[in-house]
Amino acid sequence: YGTGRAKIIDADGVGLYAHNTAGLVISQLIFEGYGADYNKADGILFYNDLPGNVKLAFVRIQNVETAKFGRYGVAIGGANVASGFRDVRISNLWTHDNGDGGLLTYGKRKNVNQNVYVGYSRAFANDGHALSTLPSSGNGIVLGSVDGGTIERCLAYGNGTTGKIPNGVWAYDSNNIVIQYNESYGNRSVRPVDGGGFALDRNVTNSVMQYNYSHDNEGVGYLLTHPVNDDNHAGNRVRFNVSQNDARDNRGAIRIYGRVIDTEIHNNTIYLGAVPAGKPKPAAVFFNNARVPSAYPERLHIRNNIFRTDRGMPVVFAAASVLRGARDLRFEGNSYYSGGATWQVNWGGTNYFSLAAWRTGTGQEKLGTQSVGSDVDPKLTNGGGGGTIANPTSLSSGLPAYRLQATSPLVNMGLNLPALFSVDPGPRDFYGNTLPQSGAYDVGAHDR
Repeated sequence: YGTGRAKIIDADGVGLYAHNTAGLVISQLIFEGYGADYNKADGILFYNDLPGNVKLAFVRIQNVETAKFGRYGVAIGGANVASGFRDVRISNLWTHDNGDGGLLTYGKRKNVNQNVYVGYSRAFANDGHALSTLPSSGNGIVLGSVDGGTIERCLAYGNGTTGKIPNGVWAYDSNNIVIQYNESYGNRSVRPVDGGGFALDRNVTNSVMQYNYSHDNEGVGYLLTHPVNDDNHAGNRVRFNVSQNDARDNRGAIRIYGRVIDTEIHNNTIYLGAVPAGKPKPAAVFFNNARVPSAYPERLHIRNNIFRTDRGMPVVFAAASVLRGARDLRFEGNSYYSGGATWQVNWGGTNYFSLAAWRTGTGQEKLGTQSVGSDVDPKLTNGGGGGTIANPTSLSSGLPAYRLQATSPLVNMGLNLPALFSVDPGPRDFYGNTLPQSGAYDVGAHDR
């Protein structure tokens, strides 16, 4: 094969099909179809339909490229009750220019596949099919039906241009998922929903999104969604992430949709600059439950975050239909700042134009009788100047824009989450600093 990787070309079929088998290492290969509109299959497909809830063990995909397939570049899953795969490790995968997406795991039920790792990989230019038979098309990296999984040090960008309800990096029907140290940007959707950076979708429990950078997506930066009135989206955390100029065509940088419960959202830094002409104004945080009006958030706490907007974009929007049934929905200790325009929160249809008015009218940003939260300039190093890093191994060093200046009023002003609420903030901030620095916690993704 010469000095390069061997290329396996399949015009309209699967590049490699492993049916009811595992124990394979796939390495140093390129799989290529004849184009996402011509090919009708996956690049690499591991498929288990054995009876008896069998978990086939050991799949390794490393230093592989998959491109121009009609479905996913890599797909791993099962279709017979709880049969699937375990001990799956994918690293240094480049998957691009596919139809439905880059990488997908799936199962017939929740939490079927076990111990799945995806790292140091790229999923890009997977445009999607607007008429795909799949529920979602145009995705980057998706863990579906996984119990114990990690996505780290990956890039997802430029996906979903012609797709329906896709996202860059996300999970669904899964438990104990860690999504960390990734960059997701420039993702799109044909419909005015999704097309975002990161998401924990329906039926995700005990999972975390942390230390990620989302920017310039048409859709939401960080999405928590469960459009069902049950308790199967619970115990999740969103912490120490950065979002810059997300929601270019869609709702909010952080969006909570439906019944999301027992969730902690803390120490994130959100920056929303001007939106393109003719586009609706998003909010830094957006709550709604359209189409699922009986699904309400409960025990959802938003603390120690920075919400920085420009040009009249609200810092918070919460639909009246959400607030009618929401319980223990708390904003505490956050920084809200609107540059060059009037400060605004839309809370159940009522507009508040100052933090003091919102606090008085709703009881938010209070701990007992103590007023918390702030509406002063957070003094970010260069808010809006984050750009594209394109190297997730150097996110912290490559993103100085969202460090706090030495004179920031948010230094040492964060709520002590362990002492006050028994919330474990994790070991470090976005920049790798151990917590807390200087003996007290800060607000936002940087602890100075």
